[in-house]
Amino acid sequence: ACVKPGDMVICRTNAPLVKPAFDLIRRGIKAVIMGRSIGEEMVNLINRVTKRINTDNLEVILSELGQYQSQECDRLLRQGKEAQAQSLEDKVDTIFALADGCKLLSELIDKAESIFSDDAKGVVFSSAHRAKGLEADSVFILKYDLMPHPMALKSGKAWQLKQETNCKFVALTRAKLKLYFVEE
Repeated sequence: ACVKPGDMVICRTNAPLVKPAFDLIRRGIKAVIMGRSIGEEMVNLINRVTKRINTDNLEVILSELGQYQSQECDRLLRQGKEAQAQSLEDKVDTIFALADGCKLLSELIDKAESIFSDDAKGVVFSSAHRAKGLEADSVFILKYDLMPHPMALKSGKAWQLKQETNCKFVALTRAKLKLYFVEE
């Protein structure tokens, strides 16, 4: 089955949504990733790293961002904050996916601001969290193996596993007519 406007694509995390959303946009099909605030958070993270190193060289910024992710995730995991580490990891992975094909920092920021929206028109891409309350005739599930998220499984914390079960339920119940599992 081929995705078309009005369909929804859901994944546990945002990063895997970026490439297929831009593939559709390049083909002239409107696509958005739900969550304008996510785009804003990514731009803020990019700006925070840029200020620390005072450059607009995208390669240097991405390298610094990778180091920041590694250090910060380690710190959060030591504090038992798996959900925050997972969220940071997803944001940074999403930034790396957005940076594909960008040469300038301004291009990356423009992409982050343009692809994330709260306007559910065209093909809607969404994390399982953001999909709550949304529905479509046809729903495509990307990377089903991320439900439950591996970090939550590793933590073994009951409340996190329950949250993951809830995310999986939301993802699997958004389709009105057809539910597809996308193999890569």
